[in-house]
Amino acid sequence: MDYEEFKSYVRKSMEEITGGTVEIYPIVKNNSLVLDGLTVREREKLLAASPTIYLEPYFHAYEEGTPAPVLVSRILDVYEKRKQGPGIQPEQICDFEQMRKRIVFKLISRSRNQELLKKVPHRSFLDLEIVYYALFQGTEIPDATMLIEDSHLKLWNTGEEALYDLAFCNTPRLLSGSVRGMDEVMEEMVLEDIEEEIRSRVPKEKGLLKEEEMRQLSLKLLEQVRERQKRLPMYVLTNSRKLNGAACLLYEGMLEHCAKVLRGSFYILPSSIHEVLLMPCHGMYTPGELSEMVQEVNATQVSPEEILSDHVYIYRTELSKITM
Repeated sequence: MDYEEFKSYVRKSMEEITGGTVEIYPIVKNNSLVLDGLTVREREKLLAASPTIYLEPYFHAYEEGTPAPVLVSRILDVYEKRKQGPGIQPEQICDFEQMRKRIVFKLISRSRNQELLKKVPHRSFLDLEIVYYALFQGTEIPDATMLIEDSHLKLWNTGEEALYDLAFCNTPRLLSGSVRGMDEVMEEMVLEDIEEEIRSRVPKEKGLLKEEEMRQLSLKLLEQVRERQKRLPMYVLTNSRKLNGAACLLYEGMLEHCAKVLRGSFYILPSSIHEVLLMPCHGMYTPGELSEMVQEVNATQVSPEEILSDHVYIYRTELSKITM
């Protein structure tokens, strides 16, 4: 099957299983990336909002050999889990009083989102843009979000200034920020799933590792990270959900706090829309070298949808502000 045939197969299969109406339509995501989203409208829940499931990853899995029926089963599992989560109901969207406490902001690229910015409220920040979304928090189920568009402002009879004021208060409250050393972050990642982390670094022909071998390899990896942190201190700034965490740069007092942690002015490397990396200005790299590093990482390691910027910023303590 090619991609169009795959979409048709998934749509028909999901309709047969759920008994509802399945729609697949293009959705413009961050950085002008267009993905095909699948939604299911069950007959007894026609007015309820349906979770959106993007099909591209499933088609890639099909191309790599996963049978189509297996992928339909996975899509169905995701749908069943997400529809039990913090859904977005039409009556909530219409009521601004219910939405006020959910409004938060995030940072996106200005140059990569020209079409999107024509239909959403926004304000400039450096070479980036602040945009707004509603956060419907879950627990075990991922958060549901809704990008706020100009049409919502008309519905609520409000303006961008009101959104900014609400988001300025809500975002740190709902998505608290933190700055941590790269060694600490890496250690947490390894300890969360040590087996997966270590096996990915060992040639497949060596087979499964014994528990003691994995432990030794993990300790060696962490020691390398700690040594690198001593030579070139690097910190990660993100939020509690690691969701659009670059927006922590906008939190009141956050930059001053980071300056205390890094003991002076620091570079800000836009790792992605979800986090930024911080390095002391007295390090071994120049701003130009760091910009080249960021551009290379964006081109080779960051998902196109999650790229924030190709530029490095500087927070100068004597100015108490970020500059490019």
